[in-house]
Amino acid sequence: MRLSLRLVLLSGLLLLIGCSDPEPIKIGFIGGTSGRVADLGIAGRNGFLLAVEQQNKRGGIDGHPIEVILKDDQQNPEVAKKGISELLNANVDAVIGPMTSAMAMATVDQMNKAETVMMACTVTTDKLTALDDYFLRPLSAINSHSAKAAKLLTNKHPEVSQLTIVIDLGNEAYTRDWANGFNSEFTKNASKKVISETFASSNDTDFSSLADSIIGTSPEAVVLVMNSVDAALLNKQLKQIKPNLVMLAAEWAGTERLIELGGSYVEGLYVAQYINRESETPRFIKFKNEYLQRFQQEPGFPAMYCYNSATMVMAALKQRKSGHSLKQSLLALNNFQGVQGVVAMDRFGDTQSITYMTQIKNGQFVVMGE
Repeated sequence: MRLSLRLVLLSGLLLLIGCSDPEPIKIGFIGGTSGRVADLGIAGRNGFLLAVEQQNKRGGIDGHPIEVILKDDQQNPEVAKKGISELLNANVDAVIGPMTSAMAMATVDQMNKAETVMMACTVTTDKLTALDDYFLRPLSAINSHSAKAAKLLTNKHPEVSQLTIVIDLGNEAYTRDWANGFNSEFTKNASKKVISETFASSNDTDFSSLADSIIGTSPEAVVLVMNSVDAALLNKQLKQIKPNLVMLAAEWAGTERLIELGGSYVEGLYVAQYINRESETPRFIKFKNEYLQRFQQEPGFPAMYCYNSATMVMAALKQRKSGHSLKQSLLALNNFQGVQGVVAMDRFGDTQSITYMTQIKNGQFVVMGE
């Protein structure tokens, strides 16, 4: 009788073990979801969440649900380092993000030491190019983007011989590289001249005084290398002084927040973009509709690239072979189909992506012809 009871209890225990939920796969996200660049971080987080929710509806990865852990880096290096430490201590398989080059530069050493993949969404600094590390990205490095912006300005406004480029030092790993790439292309013609103005973004920035300083350089055009909030506010100040001033903004500013805050003052502004919002490809339309249904707003570039980053990581986790690291599996994906075009990473985890030049017309980003 005792033996029979033991067998029944053992069978019950084995049944319980067999029915226990599979261990979750943990993926972290880090980005600035508060503060002045929150539009970038919130959209990126939403794109990431949409990708994970869709994968979980399909059964996760080989039956393992995906658990997300979210961190707000507040666009602060120390907060970002703390957030990465917490994600690594939670044993995440990968981190999606961060959203800015400054935060990537602050935390990449932690990821490399832990040998954990950092799949950045919108980080384009040239300083992390062609390195055999754990930093990977679905976007090109800066030079190709800023050079295209310089060519557009030269072609559309050949009369502009002197311009002022305004750089936010709060994200210098991006803004300096972008400005350098732009300057190199624009000044290929020896008659062209670029003057630099710098500031450090904060809630206390005096945009009126900054605008006066810029106008004092007698620019024929002004290029804004900063976030969307600052670009909208500074653009307004400059246009109030000189309404016909030619204006161009780098990709960082190219979120919906720019138009929301800038209103009529940003009409005519040229904006370099990582996304073609006018695309009618089935893949983009599907993503756009699903994002709109989930978050009640249309997706911009942060959402799309974090969605790409998350789907790539999940595909690599699913296809990972025994004995291979996640990094190896990601690099082996080969021509991954993203929302807009193929993402083809080289052996360093770098890619080549398209820059779309747009102009704000009637409150919309309108893609311009070559």
